Amino acid sequence: MEDLNGDGSLEFIHVTDGQGVFVYEYDFGNYCGDSGNGQASFRINNLENDNYSKSLTEISLTPYFDCASFTPVKYFMAVGDSQTNTTNILDWTEVNLNDINLNLNISLNDHTEYFVSLKAENSGADNNDIITQSFTTYKKLLGDSDNDWDLDINDLNAFVNAWPGIDIGPASGAAPYMMPSLDNKSDVFDMNVFTRNWLWSSSSREFERINTNTTSTNEHNIEFLKD
Repeated sequence: MEDLNGDGSLEFIHVTDGQGVFVYEYDFGNYCGDSGNGQASFRINNLENDNYSKSLTEISLTPYFDCASFTPVKYFMAVGDSQTNTTNILDWTEVNLNDINLNLNISLNDHTEYFVSLKAENSGADNNDIITQSFTTYKKLLGDSDNDWDLDINDLNAFVNAWPGIDIGPASGAAPYMMPSLDNKSDVFDMNVFTRNWLWSSSSREFERINTNTTSTNEHNIEFLKD
């Protein structure tokens, strides 16, 4: 590597084969993506467990732009159902920047993977590089009849009373974020899904029900209560 500018900065990498033969040269200082306008990187807000959104009506992004020569004046979002089909749910739509976030109102299905894309436009109507990220909607816990994100005795009673009108399985993945592949049947797969989410909920309830008696600074009585 060589300091081709002579100012101590490493804006260029000049690569040789060790004997002075030129291989390639890369310009860091002026590179702003394939378009020359940088990339519309972003963070998807309010995700659970890094990838799951409980909202079926809004997508919120915080955009970042690294190219100093590109100043966005408009923002556009698109939504698709695959990495290769990124605009079939919602084609490119202008979205206003609210403080530091872009909030898109939309109607989404639960337990579904989506791909959201972002691009921006400057005052010269030039776009920067598009970037796409995926997220999965997960608003309702499978088997949760009262939608309180906990499977308890009320949900068990509802499950039993509705049988065989139950269809929450089969499902893949780890509880509680199991992804269903519904088969319009009530069978062992539905029982399996309910049981796995029941056990996940039960573990959470036992932890929350630890009763610590702090009347004495030296004694702590811990009681585990089970359903």
